[in-house]
Amino acid sequence: MSDAGDSYSEPQIYPLVLNGLNVRTLHFNEPSGYTASIVGNNYRFLNGTQLTVSLSGDVFDQRAYTNRSDAVYNVSWELSNQASGTGTVASFTVSNGGTLSWTVTGAGTAGGSIFLNDTFEGYAVGAAGSNVVGWTGDGEVIEATYSAPATGYVMQNAAHTKVLDADGEARRTVPADAAAADGNRKLDVMVEIRRSREPLVALAADVQLAVAADTNGELCVWHARNEGGVVGGGWTPLSSEKFEDGQWVRVGIELDYSGFGYARIRLNGSICTTDYGYRNPDGNVAGGAWHRLAYYGGSISEIGFVGTKADDLIITTRQYASEDSSANGSTGGVPNRWFDENSLPRNAAAQTGIPGYTMADVYHTGVDPYGTDPFKILSFSVDSVPEIQVNGINPGIGYKILRSTTPDFKSGTVTELGASDGTFTPNSETWSTRWTGKGAQPSGAFFKVVAE
Repeated sequence: MSDAGDSYSEPQIYPLVLNGLNVRTLHFNEPSGYTASIVGNNYRFLNGTQLTVSLSGDVFDQRAYTNRSDAVYNVSWELSNQASGTGTVASFTVSNGGTLSWTVTGAGTAGGSIFLNDTFEGYAVGAAGSNVVGWTGDGEVIEATYSAPATGYVMQNAAHTKVLDADGEARRTVPADAAAADGNRKLDVMVEIRRSREPLVALAADVQLAVAADTNGELCVWHARNEGGVVGGGWTPLSSEKFEDGQWVRVGIELDYSGFGYARIRLNGSICTTDYGYRNPDGNVAGGAWHRLAYYGGSISEIGFVGTKADDLIITTRQYASEDSSANGSTGGVPNRWFDENSLPRNAAAQTGIPGYTMADVYHTGVDPYGTDPFKILSFSVDSVPEIQVNGINPGIGYKILRSTTPDFKSGTVTELGASDGTFTPNSETWSTRWTGKGAQPSGAFFKVVAE
């Protein structure tokens, strides 16, 4: 009880004794720069009361979508040794008096900065796109749900009940901090397919890059193509997959402005390679995933969406590890991470430059996925210590050495040489692995290397 705050009486608090009731006194701290739902001292609660207290702040909203849901900012709470937990919500049962304290520690495991992440859940259905923060042009927030691909939604922690319908053209202005510095950025977005009703045409001279579905539903990229030494803008199909109208696709784009400007594109998590792309963002070796920008702008200033629907737009540094539900999975028995690390489409059945070899064959033998030579022995010596070198670096399976008394490895005695018989040494620079035996081998023996 108090004086009711009349501003001229001396404030006094009178203890109130309630027989038979067990009342606890709690105090609630609030860390600087954040907002707690309950703040202050001398709150009275009955013993056994279930309480929920939350902590909010811009930093949590801006950094909510991180690598496989790991928190960028680590938040923990403690109620005077009675209860504790992690996260921005503290939920506990009152059992004693005490103080609720919050601890917020710095950036965690995201691996890179998030410059913007747009989801339209906070806007009313029917809101004009020009009223959405950072957006201009035609567009309207509509109610819509859609299924995510195997990679999951771009923002897997967000609700997905509203999207932006860019029936005309809607543009997202990119903040200066997202476009400045080296300009190397990564963007990820969910987009609804709208097949072009006419053949794709050339775009304006200041368009750096564009992705669109042609009349067949194949997604194509507008970029600078090298046609016999003449470089000019053109459309290139990113894959042979045909998408239907209304189908949602996750489009990821990595931008590298360190040279002429290149982009590497993913469709539903799978990296796209074409004959017009390059192995690396330097334009030296043709046939890869890096496509030269049609116009070098040094950075991105805005992103446009025309005649489609969009959701979950995020812009980060290239080092940021995007959420991908399928990253630890496999395609046709080949780990998806192997495809990603070698900048290859996730297609185990795809043919390679090695006659008769699919991508699965390349993975299991460990040969260069961009090479033309099948798995083979490069060198072999049987002096005092035998050495065998093969043209493979098997990423996750390995090799075994077979020794036989006959050349057919069938009619004689075949022995598998284990770890105690020799050592495998991979060399990523020469894309080869050398096996060095321990001690002399029997005279007249035959050797064979097998990819496990």
